[in-house]
Amino acid sequence: MNKSKQDQALLNVLEPIVTKLIDDNFENSKDKIALQISPLIGAAIREQIKSKKDDIIEALYPILGSMISKFVSKSLEEALNSINDQIQAGLSFKTLKRKIEAKRKGVTETQLLLEENSNSDIGAVLLIHKETGIILCEEHNPNETLIEPEMIASMMTAINSFINDWIEKNESSNEVGEIDYGASKIVVENAGFAYLAVIVHGATYNRTLKKIRNTLETIISGHGNEIREFNGNFSDFPNTPISEKILTLINENENNQDKKRKLHPLIWFTPLLLLSALFWNMYQNNIQENLETKIQTVLYKNPKLAAYRIQTHLREGVVEINGQVPFLFHKELAEKSIAQMKGIEGIKNNLIVLPTLDDPMQISSNISYLLKGLNTDKGINITYEYNYPNYTILGSTWDIHRKDKILQALKSFDTTISLTDKIIISPPDIKTILFFNKGAYLLNELQENELLELSKLLNLLDRNTVVSVKGFSDNQGSTAIQHYFAKIRAENIASVLKDKFLVKQHITISTNDDISLYVDVSNNADKQRCSVITLEMQEK
Repeated sequence: MNKSKQDQALLNVLEPIVTKLIDDNFENSKDKIALQISPLIGAAIREQIKSKKDDIIEALYPILGSMISKFVSKSLEEALNSINDQIQAGLSFKTLKRKIEAKRKGVTETQLLLEENSNSDIGAVLLIHKETGIILCEEHNPNETLIEPEMIASMMTAINSFINDWIEKNESSNEVGEIDYGASKIVVENAGFAYLAVIVHGATYNRTLKKIRNTLETIISGHGNEIREFNGNFSDFPNTPISEKILTLINENENNQDKKRKLHPLIWFTPLLLLSALFWNMYQNNIQENLETKIQTVLYKNPKLAAYRIQTHLREGVVEINGQVPFLFHKELAEKSIAQMKGIEGIKNNLIVLPTLDDPMQISSNISYLLKGLNTDKGINITYEYNYPNYTILGSTWDIHRKDKILQALKSFDTTISLTDKIIISPPDIKTILFFNKGAYLLNELQENELLELSKLLNLLDRNTVVSVKGFSDNQGSTAIQHYFAKIRAENIASVLKDKFLVKQHITISTNDDISLYVDVSNNADKQRCSVITLEMQEK
């Protein structure tokens, strides 16, 4: 009795100490403990599967069912998204190549796209002994690190048997099974005494599954005896040749992925070529539009053609001319006027020659159209009154040359109507006054600039316009001195206009006019020292 009490007392003293030692040892030796008990767990799982397979399948059915459903839906979604993306990438060289290849093979483009997307991303491959769960050979992608492959092998060995029973309904056990976890999955391929466990990221496709089967078949056919007789001793096991076959599977798949990601160099040039073609087309269209405008302007401003409604159409450098004219002369003149223009490669002259135009409404319309074109010249301002068969031209022009131009254009109508000319010659109202300092007669820079602007206007007029330069002087000094300065100033102005600015009109000089007609001097001597330039018109 005393001994029992002593044992109980000792137990009460040691129990907290031992418990603490066990807890501390567990915290500090988790990895060692896991390494020691992992074989026991693997063996326990295998024994449980053999003795109570149906119970385990029933317990795991909800989990595996959702895994398979998730895999199927995700695979379809990824495949469809990939196909849609590639179909929409219509500018790539690869897409053009695929269209041609589809035509050549006689299949749809979607079938080729499915084939292009049928390469999976393989992360690692484990060759596992079926009975013991020992990893016979393990290789992984250089870009990926596989954590605890032994644990994966033990778990796969434990559940491999009932995965095939659950998924497949026949007696064969060498079909591929898959376990989905996250965005990845483990593909299991059975054969004899070993199986391949392949870690795949993303979707799996028939092409990848076929490569896995072929790899395992190659390994079994070459090293089946060594695998069957494996007893845990790796010294005689052909690890190197098997590793080479597994690496071939990984590397071949990785090369296919690189080819998919690698863009053909032409893909960078294709958009540039398309943009260049677009800009070139816009440039050509702009040139054509400008050329069409120039063609219409040439015909519109020609007084012999402006009376007739001539339409033109430009296409690829060839001008098509349509409309009606009274004489063959007008038809040839229209073609000749256009042919002289740059950028014209050909002319299709469809103008119809009608000997007479005697429709009153057509005549009135043609006259209105003609005068509208002539009035674009700022030296012409005319209109008309029409009372069939007579019409009267009213208005004014700067010079006789413009008047002759109007009458010649109106005479191009082959009609029986009567023309009355009431056009008057009215030169532009110009009165340029240059003032001089006392005793000065030479022109300064400012005065020469005024004469330059005047000469530009004079060059728009014909030779029948007369430039009148009138010289004036103040009342200081003798009459002879006053006359001298008035004359020499006017002569200097005439000389600059004629010799420096090449004015073609006749210039008259006078010094006897009444200055009050041009300048309000009001006894201001400074205003009396001036020269006045005006325009006059002489009839032919």
